[in-house]
Amino acid sequence: MNSETSKLILLEAEKLGFEHCGFAPYEFLEQEAKYIDGWLKRGYNGSKKYLQDNFEQIIDPSKILPGVQSVIVLLKSYYPPYLQPDYCAYKISKYAYGKDYHQVMKKKISRLSNFIRKNFTNSHARSFVDSGRVLEKKWAVKAGLGWQGKNTLFIKPGEGSFFFIGVILTNLELDYNEPFAQDLCRNCSLCISNCPTGALVKPYVLDARKCISYQTFEPGDEIPESFRGKMNNWIYGCDTCQDVCPHNRHPFVTTDNSFMPIQSIVNMTTDDWNDLNENNFDSVFEKSAIKRYPLKTLKRNIFFLEK
Repeated sequence: MNSETSKLILLEAEKLGFEHCGFAPYEFLEQEAKYIDGWLKRGYNGSKKYLQDNFEQIIDPSKILPGVQSVIVLLKSYYPPYLQPDYCAYKISKYAYGKDYHQVMKKKISRLSNFIRKNFTNSHARSFVDSGRVLEKKWAVKAGLGWQGKNTLFIKPGEGSFFFIGVILTNLELDYNEPFAQDLCRNCSLCISNCPTGALVKPYVLDARKCISYQTFEPGDEIPESFRGKMNNWIYGCDTCQDVCPHNRHPFVTTDNSFMPIQSIVNMTTDDWNDLNENNFDSVFEKSAIKRYPLKTLKRNIFFLEK
């Protein structure tokens, strides 16, 4: 293992603005394969087929990068310094307050991948952000950065769960962190008892079909009637299971300008949301992740709350 290589990568990750970086040795994800297989057989993925489509790559990163030796995991906080005002009746997930994280994270992680390829002889690196081909949360645990909570989300001790996770696969050998072995959820089940729709069917198991976040992104003309009166005004995503988590009492607040709340979005009134049309939608959400879904989906979510 090369300590100097690891130190240089850690230093570059810090320069790029990542709050945390960890290294895990490549391995075939045998236990995760069994879990995902059972999860899929129960239909908990709903219409999201990426796990079936990419199953072999998800459980075995060597299918993505032959010769992979290490998995580099990077954390970037997105918790905003302030929240939507109370007069904003419609709620959006905090990750959508600022610029589209896909663009911001991809740029930063690509720079780190380029740094690796440029500075280390015969090195290879592939980077991923929310791609569906890498189990980011599992690798974050294996890289010693935290644990996966009962709400199925990754949690960083003392800093909470409001983090974007990026992953780089490389053929370099690095100084590896010990996997995070504790489950600091302990006897707490607030995320489960507070989920408005019962999407957390048991600890560590999410039925995506019952998840508000999933339904606000799901294409189609209707949201199931079973969600009537349970949406709690969420029209884009849902943060409920994170907001009630005791480990988010003192979240790591971002200082990155890219994830500062966009005023024209977080301050939108009910009338502003209802007045959105094809002419102004693209301009209002030009830099936002909200633009990744069509206006008709957003309008459907609003209509469902109001009818």
